[in-house]
Amino acid sequence: MDLFYFDRVLLLLTSIIAILLGISLTYSLYAIYLRVRNNQKLKHRNMLEENWQHLVLQFMSADISHFDVIKNVHAKDQLIFVDYLMRWAVRLYGEEQRYLISLSSSFLSRIALKARHKDPEKRARAIKTLSILGFNKYVKVILAALDDPSDLVVSIAAHELTRKDRQEYILPVLDKLHRLEAWNPNYMAARLAELGPDAAPALRKKFIDRNAPLSVRTISAEALRLQKDSLSAEIASKVLAEEKDRDLLANAIRIIREVGTDKHLPQIRRMCNHPDDVVKAQAFNAIGNLGDSNDIETISQALSHDSSWVVLHAARSLVKVGGISLLQEFAAKNVPQAEIAQEVIREINV
Repeated sequence: MDLFYFDRVLLLLTSIIAILLGISLTYSLYAIYLRVRNNQKLKHRNMLEENWQHLVLQFMSADISHFDVIKNVHAKDQLIFVDYLMRWAVRLYGEEQRYLISLSSSFLSRIALKARHKDPEKRARAIKTLSILGFNKYVKVILAALDDPSDLVVSIAAHELTRKDRQEYILPVLDKLHRLEAWNPNYMAARLAELGPDAAPALRKKFIDRNAPLSVRTISAEALRLQKDSLSAEIASKVLAEEKDRDLLANAIRIIREVGTDKHLPQIRRMCNHPDDVVKAQAFNAIGNLGDSNDIETISQALSHDSSWVVLHAARSLVKVGGISLLQEFAAKNVPQAEIAQEVIREINV
């Protein structure tokens, strides 16, 4: 009885091992198959691109016609050809880039269909391709991608619509800015600022729009600051008078610091008494640019503040308005904030 039971257990274990070995062998063979197939695809692609490179160079030299190139692109290879052209187009400019774009025009309708693919990565790739090779013709497709359910696709569309020569599309992008959580806010602001002065009206509109998300308003404000847009100073002044959000107030003060005038000084002085340390610190930062010797007493009192940021900005502003001697006296005191004062003095002497 025991021997019979032992034989059955041994047979079962042997069968399980055989099955596992069979599964392992199957996966190994499948992996080898995939590797061989991918190598064949790569070899085929390299062969195609080598042939196309010869033709494209002849076309760019006006030795052959557009048709002479296109007729060598088989239907099954059209998407590969478009991808090949896109990789080269991003490296070229001017007339050479236009030559490549003209070669792709016959095949972009297939790429536009990919913009509706169920795979978000393929949709994103399609939007990127259309932007580089057919922006003017397919701009509506790219704009529509801002409403895509995938944040990846929205991100690609927004990135392409905020290139330097595409300022007219900034408002649709700003309307979807809250979808771009993966982007660093400082990067977003810098990218929007690079669109130039033509983008400033849209940025001002969003900055003052109380119905817009706070993140969109603060990013718009930072972009205006980076542009040094003088007209935004009045909007910033209005924000200081009406808003309560810390980030909005801080950004408004930064704008006034950059492009404000003497008439904004009373507001900045009031902000030096704001209960929030972030707002207070920015106010003392701004008063160094706009203030004068009349502000020395107020600034010097802030040197004893608990917030190191408030102390740092106050110390730097004290130097700007002519209170260096007071800062030196404070730096000699036996208080924790004196170290910050000493550091600011070292900055001056460097």
